[in-house]
Amino acid sequence: MVKLPKQLFCSNCGTALPKDLINSLVLGEIAYCEGCGQKFQLKITSVESEAKRKPLIDWEKTGVDLQQNMEKLGRNIEKVTKEVVRKSIKTAKKVGKEVKKFGEEVKKFIEDE
Repeated sequence: MVKLPKQLFCSNCGTALPKDLINSLVLGEIAYCEGCGQKFQLKITSVESEAKRKPLIDWEKTGVDLQQNMEKLGRNIEKVTKEVVRKSIKTAKKVGKEVKKFGEEVKKFIEDE
């Protein structure tokens, strides 16, 4: 049995559909809004036919897409990490040279005293 709300409204103009129009829809007839002429037809499907419908989300494809995106993310993280490490090593070498130079200057200053 089809269970409809007590009142239906036209999706086009908002006019309340009268009970006789709703009854026509329930009987499988085509009905038209009295306010704007919008065509209505009630499509009733069984629970069995609804179960056979294609799901709204293709989970298999979604899983493949997710896996590909995760792999791409992993490659990007690896690339960025290597670049950060490379820059850190370069900075460390530069700082090391400056520390060595400063140490030599301190040593010279102490010797001159």
